[in-house]
Amino acid sequence: MTNKRRSLFLYLALACFGGIIALLVMGGCLGIFDTIYITTHGYTSPTTTGQQEKKVEPTFWLRPDYDWAWDPPYVVMEVVANEKVYFRYELDNRRLLSYAADIEISVWSANMEVSPWRAQERVLILVSEPIVVAPLDKGQVEGVLDTSKLELGQIAPDQYEYSMKYSVIIKHGEIERKVLLLFTSEPRPPLE
Repeated sequence: MTNKRRSLFLYLALACFGGIIALLVMGGCLGIFDTIYITTHGYTSPTTTGQQEKKVEPTFWLRPDYDWAWDPPYVVMEVVANEKVYFRYELDNRRLLSYAADIEISVWSANMEVSPWRAQERVLILVSEPIVVAPLDKGQVEGVLDTSKLELGQIAPDQYEYSMKYSVIIKHGEIERKVLLLFTSEPRPPLE
């Protein structure tokens, strides 16, 4: 009788341990994860010429040093004026159900006097389409921004940090991601 009871407790303890491990794994792995790829052209450095791609991981938006109520996180991307900027937005569905949402990638003017991340009005829409991502699969949308269509004014090379006039906002469902565009008039080494 004691051997049966002891083995029953052992199986029960192993089942509880396995359940706890499964909950920890599922809690960290299930959900919708989004990644932004931003590619710009016109950069020169001592070793390379051409394009720069920036990958914004899903963990960027979960940074603990941000106060979400007053300062939502945003990405700053340096862009050479009159060049194209390519956006690729990838959704990784790690749930056991399909995910459907409307995705919009749009350009907004920014109010620099108040704060660079506060968008004022929509200037143009790059992408606006529905997306359905199958369970445990990935889906993506792509958009191209031709900066020659934006009114940038005259950008002095030594004043390029003040030319953050536009932001790109990516929305899907309740999620909103912001990318501030930092314009410069001449190619510079890529930002790290």
